[in-house]
Amino acid sequence: MLDLFTVIWGDKMVDLFLEMTLPSLLQPGNLPAAKPWLGTYTFYSTPGATPRLQAHPIYSQLTAIMPVEW
Repeated sequence: MLDLFTVIWGDKMVDLFLEMTLPSLLQPGNLPAAKPWLGTYTFYSTPGATPRLQAHPIYSQLTAIMPVEW
């Protein structure tokens, strides 16, 4: 299994992750294609970043592909 993690702190990093990194990871040839080999995606973040990430509409696409931990 492949376990992934991301460290996110600060508003700018949250914005960059939501606008660039997560959409790239969710492209059909990336995480969706690797679904059979995926384990857990773990986020290490500041308390303020967590609710912003979880409230974003694209976050549900990630949780549909693999379990997410905080």
